[in-house]
Amino acid sequence: MSIFETIKAAVSVPQAAAYYGMKIQRNNMTRCCFHDDHHPSMKLNDTYFYCFACLEHGDVIDLVAQLHRESHYAAVQRITRDFGIGPNSPAPAATKPYSPYRDSDEALCMSVLTDYEQLLKRWKQDYAPVTADKPIHDRFVEACQMLPSITAMTNILFLPDADLRARLVRKVMQDNTILRLKERLDMLREEEADDHESTAAAA
Repeated sequence: MSIFETIKAAVSVPQAAAYYGMKIQRNNMTRCCFHDDHHPSMKLNDTYFYCFACLEHGDVIDLVAQLHRESHYAAVQRITRDFGIGPNSPAPAATKPYSPYRDSDEALCMSVLTDYEQLLKRWKQDYAPVTADKPIHDRFVEACQMLPSITAMTNILFLPDADLRARLVRKVMQDNTILRLKERLDMLREEEADDHESTAAAA
């Protein structure tokens, strides 16, 4: 089980929302943190949230990352620390909080890999072909091809074995895997920002 799956099994979306100060009203509705929400329009289900106004949706890690304006890596570190979750924890109280990363290259690798893994998981869901006669989206293909290896590398970086983590970090830094993925993520963020600007200008 990956650290993402461990977190999502141990901490529900409403639990995290309440812990980090969101005011939850009847039927698990709250004000959306993705837009200037004057009336509760976000629904908090156990495993995901959904905003009926701006249509943003995601899991507990997406929510915490947005609440604190931080990367998925930082959100994972925050949740594991605050809820006392380790890589193989069945429940929040089972282990001590996971220690922070000490090496800058290791922290960079974790940040890039966790952000990319979350993106691929979202693409695999959002761009899955609806019917057999529809063309398969390039992002769905990328998600299917890349997700197993990215998840495997991310899981290694959450292991307590420092030597194993160090070997992986050296490899992905030396072969420029992390540099290429970081450049791709930066490009995708720029495209997303341009799309938001275009949408706002057209409104």
